[in-house]
Amino acid sequence: MASLRDRTNKEIDNVRIQQYKNVGKCDELKRKRTEVSVFLRKEKRDLILNKKRNIIPDSIDNKIGLESSEVLSVAEGELVEIANKFKNREMRAVKPLYLYRNIRRVLSQHTVAPIDCLLKLGLLEVLVDGLKSTDKEIVYESAWSITNIASGTCEHTKAVVDAGVIPILLQYLDNYRCNSDLTEQCIWALANIVGDSPQYRDITIKKGLFKCIESIMKDLGELPITVVRNIAWLFSNLSRHRNVNPSDEIFRQSIKYVRDLLKYNDKVVRSDACWGLSHLIRDASDDQLKYFATQPIMHYMISFLGSDDNCLILAALRVIGRFAQGTDRYCDILIQSGIFKQIFPSLFQTKAYDVEILYNCIWILSNVVAGPEAHINEIVS
Repeated sequence: MASLRDRTNKEIDNVRIQQYKNVGKCDELKRKRTEVSVFLRKEKRDLILNKKRNIIPDSIDNKIGLESSEVLSVAEGELVEIANKFKNREMRAVKPLYLYRNIRRVLSQHTVAPIDCLLKLGLLEVLVDGLKSTDKEIVYESAWSITNIASGTCEHTKAVVDAGVIPILLQYLDNYRCNSDLTEQCIWALANIVGDSPQYRDITIKKGLFKCIESIMKDLGELPITVVRNIAWLFSNLSRHRNVNPSDEIFRQSIKYVRDLLKYNDKVVRSDACWGLSHLIRDASDDQLKYFATQPIMHYMISFLGSDDNCLILAALRVIGRFAQGTDRYCDILIQSGIFKQIFPSLFQTKAYDVEILYNCIWILSNVVAGPEAHINEIVS
C-alpha cells in the first residue's frame, strides 16, 4: 500500500501535469521538481490569501515576553469579562458601544484570535444583534468582529453563516455613499465567507451579491481605494475554489465586473483582479472560454507585462497561461498580439532574477509550441 506522502505527491503531480498540453512521460520527469515546488508555493499563497483578518498592526500582542498560548489565555479572559458585562443590563444599556468595541479589540490585537472562546460564550449572537442596531458605530464594530471570526477555520465561518449574517451584510452595501467604512468592512466579511467554500459562495450569490454590488461598481472612481481593493479581493475569492466549474451566471457577471477593475489605476486592485480571472478560467467550460476570448481583456494582460510591479506581472502571466491551455485558436490570438516577439524577450532579460516570472513565461511557451507546426515556427522565428 502506498504511503500517504506517496499518494499526496502523486496527486500534486497529476494536478500540475494537467496545466500542460500534449505532455509526455519524458517531459513530466524533466519538469517534475520545478512543477511541484511552484505548485506548493501557489497553494501556500492561496491558503494565505483566501481569508484575511482586520488587525491593528501597532497593537498586536503587546504582552511582551508572553508565549502565544499565554497571550491567547489573556485574550480569552478579556472575552469572559466582556460577556459578563453584557449580562449586566445596566452596563449593556449605558455603554453598548464600549462593549462591542472591546470585542473587536480583542479579536484584532492578537496574532491568534480567541474565536473558539467567543463562540462558546455566545458572543456571536451578540454581534449579530449589533449588526441590526440603529447605531452605525455599533454596526461597524460588529461587522469588523464578524470579519475576523469568518477569517478563522471552516467551522468558524460556518458559525457565521449559520447565524444568518449574509443578508444583513449585503443590505449595508447600499450605504456606500454615506458610510464607506461600513461598506468596506461588510465586503471584507463577505470575501472571507465566499472564500471559504463553493457552497457559501453560491449562497451569497443567491442572496443577491451581484445585484448589491452593481451600483457600487458604477461608482468605483468615487470610492476610497481601500474599498475598491476589497472589492477586487472579493471577486478573486469568488472564483478561487479548485475543480468547481463556475456557473454561467458567476462566470459572466464576474468577467463583467473584473473587467471594470482592470481599468482601475491601482496595482493591488489590478493584481487581485488578474488572480480572480486566473482562477475563473482555470475550470471554465469550452463555451465559457469562448465567451472570455470575445472580451477585451487580453490587451490589459499584455499591457500589465510592462509594469514595474512583479506581482502584477506574475498575475497577468497566470491569466495568459490559463488562456494558452485552451485551443490552438487561443494560442493564435496570443501569437498575433506580438507578445512573444516583443514582450517575452524583454522579460527574460529584465526579470531573470525572478524564478516565478521566468517559470510562467516558459510554461506559456511550452503550451504554445505543443500546438501545430505553425506555432513552433512562429516562436522559433
